[in-house]
Amino acid sequence: MSKPYISIIIPSHNRNRKRYLLEAVKSALNQDLFHDLYEIIVVKYYNEKDLDKQLEEWGVKNIFSQEESLGGKIFEGLQIAEGEIISFLEDDDMFCSNKLQTVYNVFQDNDIIFLRDRCFIINSYGKVIGVERLSKRLELSTFNRNQMRKLISFNLMTNISAMSIRGSLLRSVNVEFLRRLWFTLDVLFPLLSLKQGGKLIFDCKPLTLYRIHNDHSSFDLHSFEKYVKRRCLTANKFSKSYKNILELFRDTPYERLIKPYLIRSNMVCLVFCSLLNKEYACTKVNIQDLFFLFVHPNISYLRPLDLIFLYALSLSSKMPRLIKLLAAKMEYNLLLINYKLRSMI
Repeated sequence: MSKPYISIIIPSHNRNRKRYLLEAVKSALNQDLFHDLYEIIVVKYYNEKDLDKQLEEWGVKNIFSQEESLGGKIFEGLQIAEGEIISFLEDDDMFCSNKLQTVYNVFQDNDIIFLRDRCFIINSYGKVIGVERLSKRLELSTFNRNQMRKLISFNLMTNISAMSIRGSLLRSVNVEFLRRLWFTLDVLFPLLSLKQGGKLIFDCKPLTLYRIHNDHSSFDLHSFEKYVKRRCLTANKFSKSYKNILELFRDTPYERLIKPYLIRSNMVCLVFCSLLNKEYACTKVNIQDLFFLFVHPNISYLRPLDLIFLYALSLSSKMPRLIKLLAAKMEYNLLLINYKLRSMI
């Protein structure tokens, strides 16, 4: 039997989202592409008898992982992946049925090393409530400032579920470096591909279903207290991850692209962790950082809601605790309203 051409790695790092995991796996199984051409690998930190039995019946490779970071789970999946192309699927997202056939066709061009497709946005019930804005296919092979800004403006450096990459490039990444990345792999992969010098494709065809729900890995909307705790924890991990990526691309054209992400994560960490009386070394934000952030061209592409959050958190990061609390509550309430409105569509 020949080796699969595509390996799908599904990292599952949140037991609360296991209800979505089977839907994700089903979507990967129900593909137009011949099953012999791809394999599915689930990497999770928990064991569930019924779930594990179902995955085994479906022929899915199921790995129990003690790796806490997303990068660590990706590495473990990569260890047993046989495919030349690696596609990713978060445990709460899904693939459209023509996804893998498109991935297979695109990578027949040996110069292409990275593909990011367009996403439908779905609510917690799986109903489509929107689609990403990209309407024209983009190709990138060298650093182009205007093109990079376009990627950021269309939110294309997010969501690994929409990304596929040549395995040879991914396997060249240092293992310990991957393990230090709690999140931010969606920023790493396109920049790493550009640094390698291959061709990157950003396809306008919607092939991935990105789920919006109230138990996202970055925030918990069940209560304000849970929201603050989750934001503090994840912001700290985002900051550490962006700091590692920044070091990898130090003294390159990509450094200025990464720095705003790090500053924003540090601001969030500073605001929310101070509400819990926790402080982390990576949360230092100075006036120069704020100035850099607000004059950076990328800020002009943020959505109005994101801009409100950014301004509120920026101003409150240097303010007393009461102001930080008000900014945090404003962000929580706006996100909660936005989530409820989307759930009603």
